[in-house]
Parts: sequence; C-alpha cells; structure tokens
Amino acid sequence: MKNFIKRNKKHIIYIGLIIIIGLILSIPLLNEKLNVLRDDGVQHIIRIKETAECIKNFESTKIYNNLCNGFGYSWDIFYGNFTSFIPAIIYLIVGSEITAFKIFLSILLILSGISMYISTYKMFKKHEISIIASVIYMCAPYHLNDLYMRYSVAEFASFIFIPLVFAGLHSIIKNKEESNIISIENDIERENKIENESKIKTKKYNKHKNNDFIMLIIGAVGLIITHILSTVITAIFAIIYLLINFKELKNIRKIKKILLSLLLILMISSYFWIPMLENTLNTKYEVYEENKMSTAESVNSQRVDFKDLISNKDNFQIHEIGLVTIALVILTLYSIRKVDKENKKIFITFLVFGILSILMTTKLIDWSDVPESLLIIQFPWRMLEFSTYFLSIVASISFCSTIKNVRLIDVLYIVIITVLLTAIFKDRLDYSEEKVENPSIGIVHENSRYGTNAGAAKFEYLPKKAYDNLEYIAQRDDSIYVLSGSANIEDEEKNVKTLKATIKCNTDNLVLELPYTYYLGYSAYVDGEKVDIYESENGFLMLSLNTENKDTINLEVKYTGTVLDNLSKIISITGICLLLFILIKSKNKEKKITNNLAKER
Repeated sequence: MKNFIKRNKKHIIYIGLIIIIGLILSIPLLNEKLNVLRDDGVQHIIRIKETAECIKNFESTKIYNNLCNGFGYSWDIFYGNFTSFIPAIIYLIVGSEITAFKIFLSILLILSGISMYISTYKMFKKHEISIIASVIYMCAPYHLNDLYMRYSVAEFASFIFIPLVFAGLHSIIKNKEESNIISIENDIERENKIENESKIKTKKYNKHKNNDFIMLIIGAVGLIITHILSTVITAIFAIIYLLINFKELKNIRKIKKILLSLLLILMISSYFWIPMLENTLNTKYEVYEENKMSTAESVNSQRVDFKDLISNKDNFQIHEIGLVTIALVILTLYSIRKVDKENKKIFITFLVFGILSILMTTKLIDWSDVPESLLIIQFPWRMLEFSTYFLSIVASISFCSTIKNVRLIDVLYIVIITVLLTAIFKDRLDYSEEKVENPSIGIVHENSRYGTNAGAAKFEYLPKKAYDNLEYIAQRDDSIYVLSGSANIEDEEKNVKTLKATIKCNTDNLVLELPYTYYLGYSAYVDGEKVDIYESENGFLMLSLNTENKDTINLEVKYTGTVLDNLSKIISITGICLLLFILIKSKNKEKKITNNLAKER
C-alpha cells in the first residue's frame, strides 16, 4: 500500500483537489430553496421516483406505472437509464428524490473532473496538463449551465464519458510500444543482451498493458446508455479523428483492436439499444414523427450571438465559452510554436474541433441548408459541450507550453482563478421563496399537448395513436373496456403491471381494451393460454378473443418483457464477461513476460 501511494502521490493529490473543487462548485445544491424543478429538472426527478418504485417492487423500469394517468409511460425504452437507476438507489437510501437528485449531480460533476484528469494524463503523460484541463473542464460555463440552469442530467453525465472515448482512441492509435511487445514475446534472447536493455524493455512493456481499448469501451458504452445525441456527435468527431490519423492505422493489430472494441461496445450496451430498436420498428412513436423534435426554423432560432459567447447576463441559460479558456486559446498564437512535436498534431486537431464546435452554435450556420437528419441536434448550443472538452485540453497545453518547467504554484494560480470566475454565475441561479418540495406527477388533461407535463415532458415517447388521443387518456377509466361484443367484467384487479379479471362472455367474439398504454413487453393469458396483444386505435393494449363455447374466461396480464429484450440482457452480460476474460488474459500475459525477463536477467 505504501509503495502504491508513493508511486501515485501526484495522482492522489490532484484527484483529491478535483474532489474538493467539485464539492465547492456543489455548494449551491445545499440550499433548500434552489429551484431544481426548472427546465428538465422536474422530468428527471420524477424519473428517479418512478424508477425507485419499480426497483422496490422488483419490476422492470422500462415502463413507469404512475405516468399518463396510471396507464404507463416509458422513458427507458428510448432514454438510457444510467441517470435514473443510480439516483433511484440513492433515493431509496435517503428518502427524498430532491436530495437524491442533488447528490447525484454532485457525484457526476466530480466524476467528470476525475475522468478528464485520467484521460488527459493517458494522452499526454503530464500531471500539470491533466489537472489544469480537468479544472477548466469542470468549471466551464456550459458545464455549469447543465448543472444549474437546464438540469439536463443526461447531457451533464455525458461529460464523464466523452474524454474517455478520445483517450481510448488516442491510446490505440499512438501506441508505439506494440512492436516492442511482439519482439519481447518472439525473441527473448535479443532483449537480454545486457541487463540495462532488459530493464528498458520491461519498462516499455509495463507502460503498455495491452488494455488501451478499455477507456474507449467504457466511454462509448457510458455515452450510449446516457445520452444518445451526445453519442452521435461524439461518434462523428471520433470518425474524423480516425481519418486524420489514418496513416497510423495501417497496423493490422490496431485495426483489430478498434473492431474488437466496437464489438464489445455493441454487446455490452445491447440491453438498451436492442429493445429501443425493436420498439421503434414495431410501433410508431410520436418522437419519430417528422418535425416533432425540431425544424430548421426552430434550430435556427436557438443560434447564439458572438457577443453571448463572451458574456450575456440576461440569458435564461449560459452560452459562454469562459474567460480562462478564451485567454489561453488566444495564447495559442504564441504557444503553438512551443508545443512538443509529438503532441502538435492532436493540439491542432482539437483546436480546430473546438473552434468548429463554437462556430456551429452561431448564426454563421443556416440550418435550413444542412441535411435534415442533422436537425436532431435541436439546439445548436449543444455543441458547446464539445468545444468545452476540446478547448479545455488546448488551453491547458497552451499554458504549459508557454511556461516551461511548470511548477505547482503555476498550476494553483490557474486553478484558483478558474474556480473564482465561476462566482460570476451565482446571480443566475434560480431560488424559490420557500423550500422546494418534491414534485407531484402531472395528470393528463385535454390541453396536455400544448405544454409540458411533469414526468412525461411533451409525451413524445407515447405511441403515435396514444398521443393523438390525449383527450381519451384524460377521460378514460382505469379498467377494461369492451370494444366489441358483450361481456361482464368481474373481479377485476389491477396491481401496476399485473391485471387479473374474470369475464362473463355473452357473445362468441370479444375485443377488449386494457388499461395500459401500448408498449411491447406485456403478455396476456386466457385460462392459462397465451394470446396475442394488439394496439387499439387509442394506443392501448387490445385483445381479440374467440370465446365460442365459453361462458367464463379468466384473464391475466403481466409485464414480462419481450424475447429480444431478455436476450439483449444476456448479450450484455456475455459482453462484460468477454471483456473481463480479455483483461485477465492480458494481465496473465504481462506477468508471464515480466517473469521471463526477470529470470533471464
């Protein structure tokens, strides 16, 4: 343990500093009057409460029981549950969804700083660059905007995973020790010509653990199960980054490693994307309707003025770059000549990526001229998340390249200035007159489509038929309806995702509508025999039954998940096991080679 602390003394100090800064930035969360219900906050807080109820009842979190007047509403089919499942566990411990939400936000902020530090160190092997980049990243205005203005928890959480993706790609592409490892395995005699040479080779091997794809896998999986839109944008930048470094990918081992990483990413995250794809292909949902989420006009209306990128206190949100970042990026005009040769290419690449991301937020881009598929971005200022990442690294390298032999005091100057400048945003926080109470779930009413609904946003994740019949949902009873034929419903008992009833049949054919919104995963049984479920014209579960020669039938409905849904979980577990197997095998291989070198010496 002592040796571990001694070897990692600087890492421990800097990570400790990141935790302290994260706690300082989280101080406003301690105020009970801070309005965390604004913007997306209320949606995520209710998600936490609903997820916790499902966990407590040992039920699937795919469908929330109490939303849409108790007929059920799904977020988790379309929205990764990383940002609901973990805070739901916290909620079950602390007993308040508001408190759980705040704790989770603080944890995400600290993790983003640690992730940035570890990722940057992996790329540049310099503590000073890593800690400065991580502090600028944590304190970036748009990062704080997601924390205290929008409460966009999914996007806020994605700040953790973006650095890991690029660090993983960089590690694979720039790995120059690979040929040395092959020579170590294939020609042990050559490595042991002299003791010093052997030590050098051992050091080189230890530097390369053959697991440089781990960050890429963790980062990509984390993005997929957190925020799909951030995943898509990250993927675009990642592909461009690979193309820029195409010459260095001629090594077949590197290509295999990237392909293996992609396979593991898809396998591990399959529990989320396979059910999402299955539901999307099976049913029309409002979210996928043309112009539902955005139009060229709506995206253009959200563009940012250049002056707002510098400062604008009148805005509801913060769309600023940050004074420290601006100053240090301007410094690149001088520092670019001093950047280490091996880092200059990525320095310039990230500088271009960062500036491009900023320009995409401005009125220089007319979104009516871009492909319609790109309108998925909704808000151009989302690109500030990516300029924050790229320019945090550029700013840090610029500072450390300008001041040779950077001392701890130099690092502290930048850290302190960056943290203090966050105080200029304190007046933008929204406080209520009284303590903010835990929110109530919104009820569907006839005018629900014209605004947002607590817990269901704008009902974009409803089946299209259900969305077109919100008035019906508002007026419908929580019971079985007979749509065709004649029957008496007796002993009807609905317990969230389970429904039982005895039905007295008066005709040979019955069409029943069940009090559940139509989502895949429900199973219906008549006298113990499974029957098909359809979607009614109102967007509810519907059964078409042949009741000939039957006076009474016993109906049971329960949520079991689909075959693909359950299979996807198995695939995810298999992917995790495969990853662990590769890591263990790599570790054993490392020990074997190291031991062989020790014996030869």
